[in-house]
Amino acid sequence: MNSVQRFLLSNGNIAGSAAALAVTVSYLAGLIDQGWGLLAVGAYAAGFLPFAFVGKPVHMPEGLSTAEALEWLRTSAMPRLPQNARPILSDIIARVDGLMPRLKEMEEQGIVEASSRALLKQTVVRLLPDAVETYLRLPATYAKVKTLEDGKTPQQLLIDQLAMLQTHVHSLEDNLLSADINSMLANGKFLQEKFQQGIALN
Repeated sequence: MNSVQRFLLSNGNIAGSAAALAVTVSYLAGLIDQGWGLLAVGAYAAGFLPFAFVGKPVHMPEGLSTAEALEWLRTSAMPRLPQNARPILSDIIARVDGLMPRLKEMEEQGIVEASSRALLKQTVVRLLPDAVETYLRLPATYAKVKTLEDGKTPQQLLIDQLAMLQTHVHSLEDNLLSADINSMLANGKFLQEKFQQGIALN
């Protein structure tokens, strides 16, 4: 997308154009007489300026811990996303938030390898921010209406990418829980054998 397209589809230009159009329609309807041109320019400026001072998407700071990255995604990224993208990101954040402490314990106990926690951290500090920040660099209207080569809009592409990451986190969660369950089963078998031995001795 070139700079002209970015400007034309920006929220500020759309809001300003709508305001100027309203003044023009009022003039054509006879509601405004002289000076309608200046009023249209003023209306455009009034619609455009509030968006002109909206800051650019904030980039995730470098070197954040997993917990800090989750907080950045929750507070800085999620409110800027489309409504249908937020539940997916929220689910990912909640699951990772719950998994990380248990994952560390399992790693220390030798139940899982350190690479599992590294993989989950990479998802939070790199893969998710990359997907979110790339989307947020686009004007909101452009992201909704621009059709890409595969027939999808950038907004739909964001949903697809978040869904893939969600599936990835679910898979990691299943693997970890399976390791926990296997550990429980092994412990249960051990206790059963000890209990049976105790009965036999009596």
